[in-house]
Amino acid sequence: MHVSIRNPNNLNEEVGVGEEGLFAFLASTITSYPSFIISGDIGVMTTGYEEKCECGRIGPTVEHRRRAKGMAARGCALVLEEVIELMRK
Repeated sequence: MHVSIRNPNNLNEEVGVGEEGLFAFLASTITSYPSFIISGDIGVMTTGYEEKCECGRIGPTVEHRRRAKGMAARGCALVLEEVIELMRK
């Protein structure tokens, strides 16, 4: 899985280590649909891809900070519930 922190004002732009942005994930194991997901959460990459973290492993580490401004607290279960309600109508 590739983790990226994106500029909230320009999602085509990745921000640097230590800068806040939206979490984005790219998973190559998912083949049934596009697997690039941009979340509604703000975070920061605290260790870059070529750096060693405190545990001694090399690779990125991220830290969740908060929900993005204007984003409701939601999860997969809540979204699925909304979809099911729409389908019943």
